[in-house]
Parts: sequence; structure tokens; C-alpha cells
Amino acid sequence: MFVPRVPMLVMSAGRSGRWSAGLRRRGSMRPAPILIVLATASGWACTAHARWTATNLHPDGAQRSGAMAVQDGQQAGYATIGGIQRAGAWSSTAGSWVDLSISLSGSWSNSFAYGIWSDGLVIPVVGVGRNLETGRDEALLWTNVIDQAPLPGDVTGDGVVNMADMLAVLGAWGDCPDAPGDCPADIAPPPHGDGQVDLADLLIVLSNWA
Repeated sequence: MFVPRVPMLVMSAGRSGRWSAGLRRRGSMRPAPILIVLATASGWACTAHARWTATNLHPDGAQRSGAMAVQDGQQAGYATIGGIQRAGAWSSTAGSWVDLSISLSGSWSNSFAYGIWSDGLVIPVVGVGRNLETGRDEALLWTNVIDQAPLPGDVTGDGVVNMADMLAVLGAWGDCPDAPGDCPADIAPPPHGDGQVDLADLLIVLSNWA
């Protein structure tokens, strides 16, 4: 069974209340549910006033699971389902777990996710998987594009409000066609317009001009 050796960060608090950290290598995953542990005290100093909370992220039906990385309320790791380690990601709850391994093309066995990041537009996740066609462990990158709310006044849909949008409104001035969706310049009032392209639509473009 493919299980990579992962350095484990071990932290301990001495009598002085200061944290120390070291790396310990282990050769196998521990078959236990995983927990997110958070400190609400300021900083990382161990004090008598620190309050810790824990969230069990273990997906329903999984035999074991592990969280390897966290970023902006999202976590990356793996869950064992049906005897196969499957790379996955969470949004801070067990029920939010997403099986990333199902997006792999070809024939794969075990896969793990080790890093997650986001710039507000995309969420890349990195990891490793066992490619059965090549017989080797291979680096993997999953990317999820975050749905963006429509930009008010962006009639042309190019991500910016400018002269092109104003010309689109002026070119469609008047009553809209009967067919739904054939009047992209009808943006006022939001969200579906009023069946006419007029001054109200032009004002939305001008008020959101880049």
C-alpha cells in the first residue's frame, strides 16, 4: 500500500509556558479521525487563558482520514474509503469533504493532498498519487475556479466596465426582444432588468466605470 513518509511537527510546552517544536518522521498514517485545533489566544504563547476548540473532519463512511494543510478556512488531506486513500479537501466541516481523486483521468490508486492555497480567484491543491498505468508515484495539482459575482455594469462580460459596455447599452436602446436572454444590456433594475434598455441601464454602467 502506498503511504508516503511524512515529517510530523511535534510541539510541546515546558514549565516556562514556552512552546518548542521539532520534526519527527513516521512511516504510516494513524487510523484515527482527524481534528482541527485552534487557539483563540493572541500569539502562539501557551498561557492559562488559551481556549482551544476542536472540529472532527472525519468524512462519513471513511475508515481513516488525515488533514495535512490549512488555508483561509479550507483544509487539504485524505480519507480512506473502500480501502483506497483518496485526496480531498474540506471547508472546516466533515460534511464539506470533497473527493479530489475522482477528477483524476486514467487509472490511479492511493492519492494524498498536502497543500492548499487561494488568491480569491482559484484554489490550487497539491499532492501525490499512485499512477497505475506508469507504476510510479506522481505529483498532482488540482485547481478549482471560484465563482465570481457578476460585476455591475459589465454588459460585455469581460471583467471591466468601460466604453464597450456603454456602446452595448446605446446599441440596444429601447424595448428588449421577446426571447429571454437576448437582451444583455438590460441590467436595471438588478438582477433581471425591466424589459427595456434605457437611462437606468446607462447609469449603472457609468456608476461602475473602471
